[in-house]
Amino acid sequence: MSPLTKTISLTEAQIETIDTAPIEIMPAPGPGKMFVLLSAHAYKTAGNAASAGTANIVLKYTGDADNDGVLQFSSADAATGFLGDNANYRIQNAVSSTVTTGETDCRNKGITLAASADIAAATGTTAKIVINFQIINA
Repeated sequence: MSPLTKTISLTEAQIETIDTAPIEIMPAPGPGKMFVLLSAHAYKTAGNAASAGTANIVLKYTGDADNDGVLQFSSADAATGFLGDNANYRIQNAVSSTVTTGETDCRNKGITLAASADIAAATGTTAKIVINFQIINA
């Protein structure tokens, strides 16, 4: 089975409010099915200002109470934050996140984009997130 791809465009306003207004980016696949997230990357285009903040951006199953996610874009560097601190073309790969076994029944759940804390996006910041996934029978 070949992976499927989904691309999401994020505006400055969405980036800044994603901690309080998560975005469901993929609706539930239907009874007896489940998404398996394989990889994801985020990028901004040249000329866009950087985002600041120490939040992790996460891809998680819709309804999951916490923001540990399945895949996350780490913002461990408080000085640069999500997608760096320069106006050059920038890409950031998501990494696997630790999810407690049994935490979420992943069957027939959508995928939501959320953040662990506030993100202050500079004026004009836009980003795209590309997700590679499969839908399996569960």
